[in-house]
Amino acid sequence: MNVREWPQQVSFIPSYDKAEPFLIFIDKYVKLAVGGHFVAKWMKMNRNKTLLDKLTLSDIAYTILICENSKEVWDEEIHIKLTSKSKDEVKKASRTAKPKYHKGLGYLSHTVSTFELCMQMKLD
Repeated sequence: MNVREWPQQVSFIPSYDKAEPFLIFIDKYVKLAVGGHFVAKWMKMNRNKTLLDKLTLSDIAYTILICENSKEVWDEEIHIKLTSKSKDEVKKASRTAKPKYHKGLGYLSHTVSTFELCMQMKLD
């Protein structure tokens, strides 16, 4: 599904089948990037609204950037976890993958562990 292919008409409303992958991405990843506790608190106070009322285009773009930046690192970590026989082997495994754009720790790394996000992406 490519959201960019949706018509640019104001009256266009995609079917649920076409929008579902994007909505899952919003629910699983964007709200974690913004802050799961913060979003949960907001949703509790705004029961008549949806995540789409709270999240901004910048929140979505930031999450896409985080995923794109870290994909190779996450793939390598999954490979190590799946092929290692013990926790000690996982710790000693050689890691060569680097983030694509940003080398430092960002907000998302403090919100949720890289491996947790990685495993969620692979299992979906």
